[in-house]
Amino acid sequence: MRSARENRKTTDMETVSEREGVDIKSVVSGVGTGKIAIIPGRFGASPVAIGDGLRSKVLCNIGTSAQSPDMEVEIRKARIAVGRGASIICDQSVGPNVLQSRRRLIESVNVPIASVPLYQTVEEAYRKRGNPLEFEPQELVASFEQQVVQGVSAPGIHPMTRELNEYVGKSNRTMPIVSRGGAILSNWIDRTGNENPYIEQYDGILDICADNDVPLTFVCSCRSGCIADGFDEVQVFEWRLIRELIQKAQTRGVSCVVDGLGHMSMDQIPDAVETFKRICFGVPLGVMGPATTDRALGHEHVANAIGAALAMLHGANYCQACCRTEHLGLPEIQDIPDAIGAFVIATYAGDLGRNVGGIRELDLEMAEARKENLWGIQLSLALEKTGAKETFDRVGPKNKNGEGCSICGDLCPFVVKRFVEK
Repeated sequence: MRSARENRKTTDMETVSEREGVDIKSVVSGVGTGKIAIIPGRFGASPVAIGDGLRSKVLCNIGTSAQSPDMEVEIRKARIAVGRGASIICDQSVGPNVLQSRRRLIESVNVPIASVPLYQTVEEAYRKRGNPLEFEPQELVASFEQQVVQGVSAPGIHPMTRELNEYVGKSNRTMPIVSRGGAILSNWIDRTGNENPYIEQYDGILDICADNDVPLTFVCSCRSGCIADGFDEVQVFEWRLIRELIQKAQTRGVSCVVDGLGHMSMDQIPDAVETFKRICFGVPLGVMGPATTDRALGHEHVANAIGAALAMLHGANYCQACCRTEHLGLPEIQDIPDAIGAFVIATYAGDLGRNVGGIRELDLEMAEARKENLWGIQLSLALEKTGAKETFDRVGPKNKNGEGCSICGDLCPFVVKRFVEK
């Protein structure tokens, strides 16, 4: 951000400009104003930019836990996700060997790694002291710095404050707090009476980000967890608190990103995105879905992808892929392809509606190829190529000439014309 404000191009800015097909001046301007954040590619990974005027991105959450401690399985999930189109991997691992596990992950994928350091601190407190809330403020900051130094490119904090905790406690929400980190810090505040350590020691957090040139992500503590709460005054209250934190960070030259938007009905999504952008200086917005119904058990990736497409159309910048297992259990390896595929298509659909980077030309190419039954070109233009090829091999045209398809055969609207002269 400091370089951009001085009109100095960095290598990452040039890489982003070339990859996104966006003029370098627009990239520099966007970074300087905070409307674009570059997540650096550390330890050989490529940088990823999120923000206005750029293509929307997909983030995939992985991580070990007490129920799923095998990091090799999580690395397989990460590799599949990247292969299917995910641009960022968020590692939420906890456990006794978390540092070694995260190092293996960083070395295994070529995209930036995000994380939520709070989870590591809380799990260690639970394991060592028998109480997840028995951690010291300095331990939160130490874990944050440890993960950034190790190679995390997008660390996140939950902006739960005493004021916000009191506000949500007095609200009439059906589900007051569904964020894991938000709930942990809310209960820690109730237990100690102290302010959130991330807020209390915010200057130190900004120092770590500035010294390592990484953006700071605010993970909304009060995103809605059900349609009944949707886009409400609690979320707006939190965004106004985040606005002040963003202002301070940008003064220090630290780019900011916000993870927000939970469950809400489709009619609320446009207003929610536009309200956030207005309050929070237009910084990049990530959405967790948003889930468009609470009743999609077993098909959560569909309900959330619908919300993601609408959010991207109205100005959100990236989304967290949601697996069909959401609200039921941890995703297994076979759940990853469908989830990433759904969100790659959803984000593209939102971008297509705004014609970001002139991508409508690609859909025109697909239309031309489909008209001529050029299967190879169609498959090469598919957003999710692996799934497209697998499906084509299973149900594609059986005729040797490849004319028409197994749906219409000789009655294909592009083939039936040959009978005119017969």
